[in-house]
Order: sequence, then structure tokens, then C-alpha cells
Amino acid sequence: MSPTRKTAVSIILLLLLVTHLSGSPETPAIQDEGTLLFANYCSACHQVDGSGTEDGPPPLANSPWIKGPKRHLIRIVLDGLHGPIIVNEKLYDLEMPSFGPILSDAQIASILTYARQAFAEPHDDPITAQDVAIYRTASATREGYWTAPELRDAPELP
Repeated sequence: MSPTRKTAVSIILLLLLVTHLSGSPETPAIQDEGTLLFANYCSACHQVDGSGTEDGPPPLANSPWIKGPKRHLIRIVLDGLHGPIIVNEKLYDLEMPSFGPILSDAQIASILTYARQAFAEPHDDPITAQDVAIYRTASATREGYWTAPELRDAPELP
């Protein structure tokens, strides 16, 4: 793992620990695993309501990446994302660390299904642990984060 990637993962893990230990009175009641996992792993950057932050991480709410193919979301959460990406007509150029090393296939599926239901038109096609497992196996030898162009060109797997 590169020094940059180690640093990013360390920062995320520290933020998760602080968020978990401190709690937040603004956090809505946790009703299911996807909601809980999103609150613990994603909301510090993307906000509870998916709005992102000014000059920070992009919003998830109404994002074409949330609305789009599940293969993009799965790969981003498994392997991370680096470089420029356009979300809702705005350019972002940050890194999202890989959560593949710390979350199970079922946990990733729960987070992504929740995000798609909460921040885009409801999908009748939930992301399953089996979906995540297929992409995890396919990217087992991947050493770097994805870029937006790579994601667009990456094939859908069965």
C-alpha cells in the first residue's frame, strides 16, 4: 500500500473512531444496517443528508454516480477513487479511500443500497453481497484507486 493510501486509510479510520465514540445529536434514529453503516462510515464526509460539503467531498444526493450503474458504486467503495470527477455539474478533485479492506461484502451492499434508496430515485434493484463479491474478486490484484474515466470504461460483470 502506498504511503498516500496508508495515510488516507489512517485518517478515515481515525475519523470513524472519533465519530463512533462521540456520537452526534444530529444523527437520525438508526433503523437498519445500511443506515447505521452509512452514518458510521460515510456521513462524516458526505453528510447525513448526502449533501456533501462546500469545497469538500461531493454530494451523493441526486448524483449521477448514485443513480447510475451499480458497478461504479461498488468499485468506488471497494477500491477508492482518485482524481477529477464531475457531480451535479461541479468538478471535484479529491480522494475517497478504499473501504474494501475494512468492510465485508454484506456491509458494502447495505451501505450502497441505503444510499441509492436515500439519495436517488428508489431502485428496485438492490445491491447484494453477491454483487460486491463478484467485483471484489475481479479487483483482487488492483493496487490503486479508480479514476472516473476508468470507471466509465470498466465492464459490467455477470
